[in-house]
Amino acid sequence: MKHISILVPESDSSIVNIDGTYQILSKVNEHLAQSGKPPLFDIHLVGLQKDVIMKKGLFKIYPDVLIQEVSHTDLIIIPAVYGDFEKILAVNREMLSWIVTQYKKGASIASLCIGTFFLAGTGLLNGHQHARH
Repeated sequence: MKHISILVPESDSSIVNIDGTYQILSKVNEHLAQSGKPPLFDIHLVGLQKDVIMKKGLFKIYPDVLIQEVSHTDLIIIPAVYGDFEKILAVNREMLSWIVTQYKKGASIASLCIGTFFLAGTGLLNGHQHARH
């Protein structure tokens, strides 16, 4: 079973990215269960604290695990984040380090939309060129 870490950064993140990704992967597991097969994904919302306030307090997301509780993951999914990227990177410094550590342990990383800037904050994209179409 693949361990999936859907990140819940300390910032205004795309709730649609977080929830949509969780729903899609959960539906795969549900379909497999209906077919009598074991689940493919062990899905977790991973954060720096147990509740993350978004959209000026309008929404709150409750990650089920904190990054320090995840010693290994197979896939990290980074949602789109909005706002001042320098501030976002500063308040999520511990999460950025955790991403690098997990990558070095073999985890794959996917970023959605402008979540790529968050991924760039890890330094893992340094020296890599982007594809032009």
